[in-house]
Amino acid sequence: MHFRKSPLALAILLCLSPITVTVTNANAETYIVTGENNNVRGEQFQRLLNQAKDGDTIRLDGDTQLLRGSGFFNVDKQVTIDGQGNRLHLEGYNLSLGQDVTFSNVNLSLKPSRDLNNIFSSGFKMDNLEAKPTYIVTNGNKLTLDNVTTNVDSEPSDTRPIIWLGNADATKSNNGHNTLIVTSNSAETKLYSVIISDNTENSSDDSPVNIQLGEHVGLVDAIYLAGVNNDQAHNRAIHFTSSSNSVTKIYTGEATNVSVTLNNINPETAITLQDVKDLTLNNSRITLDKNLSVSETLTLNNQSAITTVASKDAFGDIAKTSLMLNNIHTNGNNSNITIVRDNALLINGNITGELTINTEDKDNNVSLPNGSTLVGENGSYVVKLKTEVTQPVSENTATNSSNTDVPPAKPTDSTPATTGEQAGSSDTTSPTDTAQTDDQAEASSSDTATSTPTQPTVVTTPTTEAPTSEQATTSSTSTNHNKITITTAEQETQRAIAESRYATVVSNFALNSIRNRLEHSRSSNAYPYLTATVNGMIPTVSELGRLWVNSSSDRITQDLYKFNNFGLQVGYDKSSALDNGTARFGFALDVEKGKANFAQFSETYKTQTYGMALYGAYETEERHYFDVAVRMAKASSELKSNASQTYHHNLYSASLAYSKGFELSNRWEVKPYTQLFYTHLSSTNYIRNGLNVTADEINSLVGSVGTKAEYQLNQILNFYTKVAMHREFNATQDINIIRSATDRVQHNINHRGTWTTLGLGMKARLGNNTHLYLDVDKLFGNGYKQSYQINLGLDWKF
Repeated sequence: MHFRKSPLALAILLCLSPITVTVTNANAETYIVTGENNNVRGEQFQRLLNQAKDGDTIRLDGDTQLLRGSGFFNVDKQVTIDGQGNRLHLEGYNLSLGQDVTFSNVNLSLKPSRDLNNIFSSGFKMDNLEAKPTYIVTNGNKLTLDNVTTNVDSEPSDTRPIIWLGNADATKSNNGHNTLIVTSNSAETKLYSVIISDNTENSSDDSPVNIQLGEHVGLVDAIYLAGVNNDQAHNRAIHFTSSSNSVTKIYTGEATNVSVTLNNINPETAITLQDVKDLTLNNSRITLDKNLSVSETLTLNNQSAITTVASKDAFGDIAKTSLMLNNIHTNGNNSNITIVRDNALLINGNITGELTINTEDKDNNVSLPNGSTLVGENGSYVVKLKTEVTQPVSENTATNSSNTDVPPAKPTDSTPATTGEQAGSSDTTSPTDTAQTDDQAEASSSDTATSTPTQPTVVTTPTTEAPTSEQATTSSTSTNHNKITITTAEQETQRAIAESRYATVVSNFALNSIRNRLEHSRSSNAYPYLTATVNGMIPTVSELGRLWVNSSSDRITQDLYKFNNFGLQVGYDKSSALDNGTARFGFALDVEKGKANFAQFSETYKTQTYGMALYGAYETEERHYFDVAVRMAKASSELKSNASQTYHHNLYSASLAYSKGFELSNRWEVKPYTQLFYTHLSSTNYIRNGLNVTADEINSLVGSVGTKAEYQLNQILNFYTKVAMHREFNATQDINIIRSATDRVQHNINHRGTWTTLGLGMKARLGNNTHLYLDVDKLFGNGYKQSYQINLGLDWKF
């Protein structure tokens, strides 16, 4: 006999299903979910959950599922859901907690809803679906996952729940417990991410948050402790503990009261950990490839170790790593910090216990608090008080305490090894700045029997200053105004150097040269007696290739600097006739040399760039012109003063342009045009006069609108004039000037602005297949003074 499924039949079966109730004590009961199939048990589970009281336990006697759900599945009782090794499958739901809840011994299978767009876009193949996480929202309650796996059958392996510690469910109030505990012995215990955030209006929750992740807990994405965009500023006490090698990305963002404890870990990859209040390592060895600041105390227990290495960003640029610490406490021998190559360690507070530091350049890479020094022992350095290594001497006796230093050995096998990508940081030249730091000056003073006591350093509090030009606006902040010793003059120097980097973006020599080259190639095609054409416009398919050379001289002047740049570019392109126009494709190689001089100090900033560009153009019989070009370049920059430092960065740029030609007469043509430039200049890091300076990347987006009027004088000469307006939409950069973890200043530089160029040019025919062209552009507005760009080019067919 066959029964047709119906809601009524399902309800009858549910009522007839036995419900087992086990009384464990006077106040708590245990309910057993039973039924003939997954769906029946799912309905019974939902009914028992509504029936249960705080403190009760619900056990699954088999796999249980609820399908075709939507919105939040609410668990509003303080219960324990014991799966007894079975699966609890919820489809289309996000979990929302109204009380403290424990899941144990269960496969918590949270399947996201899939609409038709998902299915059609995957070609009806489930293997092609992208991972789509679901949410478990705690609403300020305690969530315990005890031996809980999170894999979902027939879904991508990364389809895992996001744990949201906060009020994403506006129907519930925050209970202030804010705890997540995850323990497991299975690799299938994996979370997509953990987020601390409150979405409710006027939320001002300041209750502490406690997160504990066990040894086998996996993570798809990251830990976000300051909101889903990592930008929520708060001072809530956050205690994060992890024993898992898989948890390697912990973003603190604007959270200022974060304490992190790492137990018994030694991950294969570097850990991303932002600014924290306290960091404790228990028998753990970690590698850092991003800057980390510990504002209060770093604790190293039981042979724990930290290694800093350089990394590469998404563009392949080398980014050095700075470890900025206040107080350090070690417990047990062999706790150490290793600084690989040109990375930096800055310690500002007290050091208790024995600390070993491995470095190849202690003078430039390590900054210690006053009264401490490095003493060579067993191929490494040990931090000692200067009073411990300086022997008492008579007034006429000279002492040199530096003889205790010995060259350190290379990092030993006990130090986490750098990856091949990290080893690539050898491209960066080590800083050789010989200016003395405070520690070096104090150490050198011990070479004499008597010395004059040093006067206290004047503390200068940085303030936000008015911009010195129309081009860039700057603001500065410091994390601790009472301890700032970085002078205003030092800050102004670094700000001027950072601003001059933007001049290399404005110059845009290589792509401007390609644009000019394409413009001049079109002007040659516009007149029947200058080149062989079809109907005076379109080159024949058999047109010879063109080799061209262009040189450029730029001068860009602002209040703080003057930047001069010279470039040489060689390219080749060839055109082909299409049905409705002509396509042209080519490539170019270029070299540039630039130099910046500064108004307020004598140092110079030199650049040398080698680049390669690919470009294409399409022009129609109606004189519509489309140009596109991309370029990548490697730049070497040298900051030249008493001692020179050289560092490298990458430059990536792209250009898209459109213009339309209007022939006013046999001799006059007007071409309005619009153009969009994108340029990425990578970040850089260097040490100057004991200061660790980091200049962030620049991402520039410049839009241009203009027109060009061209006059053909005779068969040999063409003249033109042009005017254009340019708008920088995006370019900003941050510079961080760091002496120690608490003695640091940040400047935010905004390069957005509008300026105008006026230009004159000419093109001369030197032979049947050779042309010479000259362009002069003058820049006005946005702080530019006596700024111009000159291009001289030559191209010929062969």
